[in-house]
Amino acid sequence: MNRAPTPIFPKARALYLNKYPLDQIDNSSKLRLFIQEELVEERVESDHLEANPTENSNGTFIVLLIKPIRFALVHWQEPEAASPGLVKRYLNQSWGLENQGLQPKQTPWFLVQKCGHQSLLDAPLELRWDRKTPFAAL
Repeated sequence: MNRAPTPIFPKARALYLNKYPLDQIDNSSKLRLFIQEELVEERVESDHLEANPTENSNGTFIVLLIKPIRFALVHWQEPEAASPGLVKRYLNQSWGLENQGLQPKQTPWFLVQKCGHQSLLDAPLELRWDRKTPFAAL
């Protein structure tokens, strides 16, 4: 998520998220987790009580909220879905997620047929990334 292009460029961000899975500890696994759908909110906030405002920020910040809505679980370079046991172990050990509501899809992942079988999984409601950056006046 940190390396994906900024939400200012939604098409580039979507292509990046489709091409690269979320970082995972075990790179030997045949399963990969991608963000299939996300919600991005951007807002401007003023914090006039900021202890150390930057010279140009004037106490104004850009706040970015990124919340995954749905994950794509891909059985990498395999045409069939992974076994339920493998999926359960992978989601639990790699991500601390439960295998709830996994929906197998017939559509191959991304644009290349051999990328693998995909299943969709709703993201936990509490999962989100927040960023707060000083807004520099021009």
